This record gives sequence, structure tokens and C-alpha cells, in this order.
Amino acid sequence: MLTTLLSNLLFLIFPVFVIYVFGIDPRKGTANQTVHALLCSVSLLLCELIPIPLTDGYGIKLQFSILIIASLYGGHFVSAVLTAVLIVLHLTVGQNMIGDSWLSDLLLFLLLQLCIPRFWKYGPRTRVLLVSGFSTLSVLVPLFTYVRHIHAAEEAACAGIGGHLLLGLAIQAVSAGFTAAFIEAMRRQIEMREELTQLEKLQVISDLAASVSHEVRNPLTVSRGFLQLLLERSAGREPESRYVKLALEEMQRAEHIITDYLSYAKPEAERVVRLAIQEELRYVTGVLESYALIGKVEIRLLQEGGGEVLGDRQKLRQCLINLMKNGIEAMPQGGLLEVSAVCSQQQVHIVIQDNGGGMTPEEVRRLGTPYYTTKTKGTGLGTMVAFSIVRAMNGRIEVTSRKGEGTRFELKLPAC
Repeated sequence: MLTTLLSNLLFLIFPVFVIYVFGIDPRKGTANQTVHALLCSVSLLLCELIPIPLTDGYGIKLQFSILIIASLYGGHFVSAVLTAVLIVLHLTVGQNMIGDSWLSDLLLFLLLQLCIPRFWKYGPRTRVLLVSGFSTLSVLVPLFTYVRHIHAAEEAACAGIGGHLLLGLAIQAVSAGFTAAFIEAMRRQIEMREELTQLEKLQVISDLAASVSHEVRNPLTVSRGFLQLLLERSAGREPESRYVKLALEEMQRAEHIITDYLSYAKPEAERVVRLAIQEELRYVTGVLESYALIGKVEIRLLQEGGGEVLGDRQKLRQCLINLMKNGIEAMPQGGLLEVSAVCSQQQVHIVIQDNGGGMTPEEVRRLGTPYYTTKTKGTGLGTMVAFSIVRAMNGRIEVTSRKGEGTRFELKLPAC
């Protein structure tokens, strides 16, 4: 039994190891999901052919654990493919083993479709517990069938049935929990490596921005002063007046870019105070109200609470304005921008959600990186500054988006 148990654990971990070592994230593209589904299908077949024996003629398989883990971490497509493979295996290969029922497979598939959208809203530890609990519950019905079959047989066959049941449940819970914990550890290592690489890049740009911006701003200020004098003297004279106005507008745009550079280079709070989130959100929505009306966008501030955080008032407002302005500009035909804040015991969650064009997973991944923007006209500095400010406040920004459905920014800041 020990040999087959270890073999099944290897079958369970094998696709996870391959996927995360080679960077095949199933949440990033259809090709990755296809590879994920194929690898897990191989594991399903191996677990089907080599079950873990519990008693004479009966055993337990880890195929439900594979289906649950792959579905929750891989998504709807992977879940559908593996369920189809599992049903075919149970109709052709599976015999006399606990859980060989295509009805159980179909019922589990339907339950997984309800759980998949909510799965990523929980933290890593909760996800591990959910996977372990779900895998254990998934075999309760087949185990009940097994018990009825044993009782229908000779009474002598019932000896030790309690131990077999507990052993089967323990195998499911421990193997699924161990695999989920392994996945979370691998994901955390990948995230830390990406964050370290990102911080190294941002530090170089930060140093460059700090050294260059001050030197550029001084001549711009002088040039702008002389242009304003020329504008006064050329009043009423065309096209000279129009040319000077254009030059001043472009000069002002250059100064805005430099201001963004400086904000990015020095995101640390200069005047740390307690900030009431609802008050800050009301202020920012008021500032952007006229800009939203021009774009036929409704800003809806949901009064759900808010809490307080420690930070620099001007920098937090700048961060919120940048993100909300991006949301407005993402809806050129008009739309709805929802803003809300919820306070828990340790964190304040600020949510900014639009119903614009949305982004692909690759575009979401690159948000906040230097000079990356999805707009035709833009430098990407506004979003980069927002990420930098939130990071300086010991918080983080999570972005979820789907093409054609909109984008959701969630700022998680430590509450005070």
C-alpha cells in the first residue's frame, strides 16, 4: 500500500511541478490552460490505473483531488476537459473502486463551476483548507456507497470498516492539502522573484528621475515665463498668438510629466497623518466630477464604510485621481465608474471598477511597469506613480480585468 500511496502522490504533484517550474501559469492564456489540462489528464489516467488499496477488491483513487486542484487553480476550461476525461475513464476503465461514478463526476463538476470564481478572493491558507476540505467531501458519497456494499455482503467483511473509512478520508485530505500548499509555496516564490526584479528596475528609473527632473524643470520654468510675456505682446495677432499658446500648453504638459517623475522618484510620505478614506474618496470624486461628465461617465461612490489609514494626504489623493482618471478614460463611449471602500480589522480595501474595454492577462501583468500604457496617448507614469505610492504606504494593488467587461483595481492598505 505504501508504494502505491507514494506513487499516487507523485502523480498528483508531477503536473504542478512541471507547470510552475517552466512558468506555465494556467491563468495566462489558452495555450497554458491546454498544457495544464493535458498534464493533469495524464495524472488522472495514472491514478485510475494504479489505485491505493484499502481492502480486498476495493481501493481509493486521487482522481477527485486532481480534478479539484486543477479546476480551482486552472479555471473553467481545465475543469471541463478533466471532467470529460474522468467520465470516459470511469465508463471504460474504472471498476470496483470507490468513486467510480460518472454521476459523481458530473455533480462535482457543477459544484466546481460555482466555486472557481470565488476561489481567488481568499488568502493562500484559506485556499489550502478549501482544497483539502473539498477533496475530503468529494469522496463521502462514494464512501457511503462502499459502506452499503460491505454491509450487504457477509457480516465478517464489516470488520475494520471504520479504520478503512478514516484512512480513505485522511489520504484525500492530506494529499490534497499537501499539493495545494506546494502550489501556494511555488506561487509565492515566483511572485517574490518577479517583485525583486521589478524593484530593481524601478530603483534604476527612480534614481534617474530624481537626478534629471530637477535639472530639466529649471530651464522649463524660465522658458515658460518668457513665453507668457510673448503671449501678452502678441494678443490679438494671429497666428503668432496661437503658436505661443500651443507652446505654453506643451510646456505645461512637460511640467506635468516631470511632476510625475518626481512623485515616482520620491513616493514616501512627507506629512503622515490619519486619513479618513470616505472623506478622501468624496474629495477625489468631486474633483473628477466635471471631467467624468465630459466623457459621459457616471461616478458612483458606494457608502459602505471606509476606516482610516496613515499616509500623506496629497500623495494618496494623487494616487486615487490617477487610477480613477484612467478608469474614466477607459470608457470613451461613457459608462459607470464605481468606487467603494471596506474596512476590515487589519486592512482598508478601496475598489475602483469601470465597465470599459478591459485588458488581457498580459496587459494586467505589465501594469505599473516603467512606461507601459494601454492608451494611445500616454506615458504610463500615472499608473506607475499610483503603484509606487501604495507600495510606499506598505500596501498593494490587485488588478482583475477581462476583455470587454471592464477592470477592477483593489487597493489594500494597512488600517490604523
